Amino acid sequence: MSYPLPKKWKYQVITKAPEGDGNQYDHLCNTKSFVTCKVDVFCLGEIIIVDSFGREIIGAGRKPSKWHVEYKEFTSIKEAVKLANKIKGW
Repeated sequence: MSYPLPKKWKYQVITKAPEGDGNQYDHLCNTKSFVTCKVDVFCLGEIIIVDSFGREIIGAGRKPSKWHVEYKEFTSIKEAVKLANKIKGW
């Protein structure tokens, strides 16, 4: 059985995710010695479900517009999946 998703949600597909600081944050890798490492925020072809403010509704609450990534927004999950599959080469 499938349930309809709320119409106010939008689906963003990451179409460009540069390597480097524009798409990375410092993550504490070792708490004993306080060593940090760079971790990507978004992956190419990733689908993010966002609210009316453009913030991710599940997970860390990321907001793609705050990072140096490009995305395309859809109101249909089917269209978002179609583009994500094309980007990933599936």
